[in-house]
Amino acid sequence: MPNIKSPFGATDVFVLAPTGTTSLNIINGQTLIDGATTQLTAAATINLTFNTLDTRLSIGAEILLKVATTGITTVTFGTGFIAPVLTGVTGKTFSVSFYYDGVNFLPKSAPYQIN
Repeated sequence: MPNIKSPFGATDVFVLAPTGTTSLNIINGQTLIDGATTQLTAAATINLTFNTLDTRLSIGAEILLKVATTGITTVTFGTGFIAPVLTGVTGKTFSVSFYYDGVNFLPKSAPYQIN
């Protein structure tokens, strides 16, 4: 899939695995994690890796997450995040965004149910 151009440069798009751990390398100012195209079927964990010396990743970078679940399923924000666990509801989709503070990605707000 080609990168999407946004006002902040390229937007990386990653697809979240439907269960288990997904590890992502974050390099750009904006990243979309798609957990809705393939719905979560069991607990999931997202771990991030990034190089703090990479000039493409700067304070204020953001991650946009959209996740749908087939049951009461949790998303744990692991390495690279400081965020509470998101608990999904059967058949519902949630979105949440995070910003980079120079060390970790922090939530901008609580997850929002969009359907």
